[in-house]
Amino acid sequence: MKTCTVRKTLAILLALASLSGLGACIQRPPSPREKRESFDRSGLNDILLKSPPSLPRRVGAVYGNAVELMGMEHSPQLPKAGDSVDVTFYYRVLDEADEDWKIFVHVDDPGGRGDRINADHWPANGRYNSRVWRKGEIVKDVWTFKVPGYYQGEGLNLWTGFYQPGKDDRWPLVNKSEVQNDGQNRVLAGTVPVGR
Repeated sequence: MKTCTVRKTLAILLALASLSGLGACIQRPPSPREKRESFDRSGLNDILLKSPPSLPRRVGAVYGNAVELMGMEHSPQLPKAGDSVDVTFYYRVLDEADEDWKIFVHVDDPGGRGDRINADHWPANGRYNSRVWRKGEIVKDVWTFKVPGYYQGEGLNLWTGFYQPGKDDRWPLVNKSEVQNDGQNRVLAGTVPVGR
Protein backbone atom coordinates (compact mmCIF):
# COMPACT_ATOMS: atom_id res chain seq x y z
CA MET A 1 0.00 0.00 0.00
CA LYS A 2 2.78 2.41 0.91
CA THR A 3 4.73 1.63 -2.29
CA CYS A 4 1.62 2.27 -4.36
CA THR A 5 1.07 5.66 -2.67
CA VAL A 6 4.71 6.68 -3.23
CA ARG A 7 4.48 5.73 -6.92
CA LYS A 8 1.27 7.69 -7.38
CA THR A 9 2.81 10.71 -5.63
CA LEU A 10 5.91 10.52 -7.85
CA ALA A 11 3.75 10.22 -10.97
CA ILE A 12 1.73 13.28 -9.94
CA LEU A 13 4.91 15.27 -9.21
CA LEU A 14 6.45 14.32 -12.55
CA ALA A 15 3.27 15.28 -14.38
CA LEU A 16 3.17 18.64 -12.62
CA ALA A 17 6.87 19.22 -13.33
CA SER A 18 6.42 18.53 -17.04
CA LEU A 19 3.40 20.87 -17.19
CA SER A 20 5.33 23.69 -15.50
CA GLY A 21 8.46 23.22 -17.61
CA LEU A 22 10.49 21.91 -14.68
CA GLY A 23 10.72 18.53 -16.30
CA ALA A 24 12.82 19.93 -19.15
CA CYS A 25 16.42 18.92 -19.44
CA ILE A 26 18.86 20.80 -17.29
CA GLN A 27 21.20 22.74 -19.53
CA ARG A 28 24.89 22.07 -19.20
CA PRO A 29 27.11 25.06 -18.40
CA PRO A 30 28.76 26.68 -21.43
CA SER A 31 32.16 25.29 -22.43
CA PRO A 32 35.28 27.48 -22.26
CA ARG A 33 35.10 27.87 -26.05
CA GLU A 34 31.43 28.94 -25.90
CA LYS A 35 32.25 31.46 -23.15
CA ARG A 36 35.11 32.84 -25.24
CA GLU A 37 32.97 33.12 -28.38
CA SER A 38 30.03 34.77 -26.61
CA PHE A 39 32.11 37.23 -24.57
CA ASP A 40 31.17 40.86 -25.34
CA ARG A 41 34.30 42.70 -26.50
CA SER A 42 32.50 45.85 -27.67
CA GLY A 43 33.75 48.02 -24.78
CA LEU A 44 37.38 46.88 -24.93
CA ASN A 45 38.83 49.17 -27.62
CA ASP A 46 41.31 50.55 -25.08
CA ILE A 47 42.54 47.02 -24.27
CA LEU A 48 42.46 45.15 -27.60
CA LEU A 49 44.89 46.59 -30.14
CA LYS A 50 44.58 46.19 -33.89
CA SER A 51 48.35 46.00 -34.45
CA PRO A 52 51.48 45.56 -32.34
CA PRO A 53 52.80 48.79 -30.85
CA SER A 54 56.35 50.02 -31.25
CA LEU A 55 57.88 48.87 -27.98
CA PRO A 56 60.78 50.55 -26.17
CA ARG A 57 61.44 47.34 -24.23
CA ARG A 58 60.98 44.02 -26.05
CA VAL A 59 60.58 40.92 -23.85
CA GLY A 60 59.38 37.94 -25.93
CA ALA A 61 58.55 35.62 -23.01
CA VAL A 62 56.15 32.80 -23.97
CA TYR A 63 53.93 31.19 -21.34
CA GLY A 64 52.40 27.76 -21.91
CA ASN A 65 52.72 28.12 -25.71
CA ALA A 66 49.62 30.32 -25.38
CA VAL A 67 50.64 33.88 -24.48
CA GLU A 68 53.67 36.01 -25.33
CA LEU A 69 54.66 39.00 -23.22
CA MET A 70 55.78 41.04 -26.22
CA GLY A 71 57.15 43.97 -24.29
CA MET A 72 56.47 46.83 -21.91
CA GLU A 73 56.65 50.57 -21.42
CA HIS A 74 56.33 52.87 -18.43
CA SER A 75 55.59 56.50 -17.58
CA PRO A 76 57.09 58.76 -16.34
CA GLN A 77 60.37 57.74 -17.94
CA LEU A 78 62.46 58.77 -14.93
CA PRO A 79 60.30 58.68 -11.79
CA LYS A 80 61.61 59.84 -8.43
CA ALA A 81 61.08 58.38 -4.96
CA GLY A 82 57.38 58.77 -4.06
CA ASP A 83 56.17 58.95 -7.68
CA SER A 84 53.49 56.68 -9.13
CA VAL A 85 54.57 54.74 -12.23
CA ASP A 86 52.15 53.52 -14.90
CA VAL A 87 53.40 50.31 -16.53
CA THR A 88 51.92 48.78 -19.66
CA PHE A 89 52.48 45.15 -20.63
CA TYR A 90 51.57 44.00 -24.14
CA TYR A 91 50.53 40.37 -24.69
CA ARG A 92 50.02 38.48 -27.94
CA VAL A 93 47.63 35.52 -27.74
CA LEU A 94 49.28 32.55 -29.50
CA ASP A 95 46.67 29.97 -28.51
CA GLU A 96 43.51 29.98 -26.40
CA ALA A 97 43.56 29.01 -22.72
CA ASP A 98 40.61 27.52 -20.89
CA GLU A 99 41.61 28.82 -17.45
CA ASP A 100 42.06 32.19 -15.82
CA TRP A 101 45.62 33.14 -15.03
CA LYS A 102 46.46 36.10 -12.80
CA ILE A 103 49.49 38.27 -13.56
CA PHE A 104 52.06 38.48 -10.80
CA VAL A 105 54.58 41.32 -10.67
CA HIS A 106 57.46 41.61 -8.23
CA VAL A 107 59.04 45.06 -8.18
CA ASP A 108 62.50 44.52 -6.69
CA ASP A 109 65.56 46.59 -5.95
CA PRO A 110 68.36 44.99 -8.02
CA GLY A 111 70.68 45.06 -4.99
CA GLY A 112 68.09 43.50 -2.68
CA ARG A 113 68.19 46.51 -0.36
CA GLY A 114 64.48 47.33 -0.36
CA ASP A 115 61.20 45.60 0.31
CA ARG A 116 59.52 43.84 -2.59
CA ILE A 117 56.45 45.56 -4.05
CA ASN A 118 53.80 43.02 -5.09
CA ALA A 119 51.65 44.26 -7.94
CA ASP A 120 49.62 41.11 -8.69
CA HIS A 121 46.48 41.80 -10.71
CA TRP A 122 43.96 40.30 -13.11
CA PRO A 123 44.61 41.26 -16.75
CA ALA A 124 43.17 44.63 -17.77
CA ASN A 125 41.99 45.32 -14.21
CA GLY A 126 39.72 42.28 -14.35
CA ARG A 127 37.92 43.46 -17.49
CA TYR A 128 39.40 40.82 -19.78
CA ASN A 129 40.54 37.59 -18.15
CA SER A 130 42.77 35.12 -19.96
CA ARG A 131 40.13 32.39 -20.40
CA VAL A 132 38.29 34.56 -22.97
CA TRP A 133 41.34 35.76 -24.91
CA ARG A 134 41.22 34.76 -28.59
CA LYS A 135 44.11 33.60 -30.72
CA GLY A 136 45.75 36.50 -32.58
CA GLU A 137 44.64 39.23 -30.17
CA ILE A 138 47.02 41.82 -28.73
CA VAL A 139 46.04 42.64 -25.16
CA LYS A 140 47.13 45.84 -23.41
CA ASP A 141 47.48 45.57 -19.63
CA VAL A 142 48.07 48.77 -17.63
CA TRP A 143 48.91 48.71 -13.93
CA THR A 144 50.52 51.11 -11.43
CA PHE A 145 53.01 50.99 -8.60
CA LYS A 146 54.52 53.65 -6.37
CA VAL A 147 58.26 54.12 -5.92
CA PRO A 148 58.87 54.02 -2.16
CA GLY A 149 59.54 57.46 -0.71
CA TYR A 150 62.73 56.19 0.93
CA TYR A 151 64.14 54.60 -2.25
CA GLN A 152 67.74 55.61 -2.99
CA GLY A 153 68.67 53.14 -5.76
CA GLU A 154 69.10 53.74 -9.47
CA GLY A 155 66.26 51.52 -10.70
CA LEU A 156 63.66 48.87 -9.92
CA ASN A 157 63.39 45.49 -11.66
CA LEU A 158 59.99 44.25 -12.81
CA TRP A 159 59.75 40.44 -12.58
CA THR A 160 56.55 38.91 -13.89
CA GLY A 161 54.63 35.80 -14.89
CA PHE A 162 51.22 34.18 -14.47
CA TYR A 163 49.77 32.08 -11.66
CA GLN A 164 46.47 30.66 -10.48
CA PRO A 165 45.27 31.98 -7.09
CA GLY A 166 44.73 29.28 -4.51
CA LYS A 167 47.15 26.95 -6.28
CA ASP A 168 50.91 26.81 -6.17
CA ASP A 169 50.95 26.83 -9.94
CA ARG A 170 52.70 29.20 -12.34
CA TRP A 171 52.15 29.15 -16.08
CA PRO A 172 55.31 27.53 -17.50
CA LEU A 173 57.75 29.79 -19.32
CA VAL A 174 58.55 27.76 -22.45
CA ASN A 175 61.43 29.76 -23.97
CA LYS A 176 63.68 30.09 -20.92
CA SER A 177 66.89 30.13 -22.95
CA GLU A 178 65.71 33.17 -24.94
CA VAL A 179 64.65 35.50 -22.09
CA GLN A 180 66.12 36.67 -18.80
CA ASN A 181 64.44 34.58 -16.09
CA ASP A 182 65.09 33.10 -12.65
CA GLY A 183 64.27 29.46 -13.49
CA GLN A 184 60.94 29.70 -11.60
CA ASN A 185 58.71 30.83 -14.49
CA ARG A 186 59.44 34.45 -13.62
CA VAL A 187 60.85 36.75 -16.33
CA LEU A 188 62.58 40.13 -16.04
CA ALA A 189 60.25 42.37 -18.05
CA GLY A 190 62.45 45.44 -17.59
CA THR A 191 64.00 47.93 -15.24
CA VAL A 192 62.43 51.27 -14.34
CA PRO A 193 65.20 53.81 -13.75
CA VAL A 194 64.68 56.05 -10.71
CA GLY A 195 65.96 59.64 -10.61
CA ARG A 196 67.04 61.66 -7.61
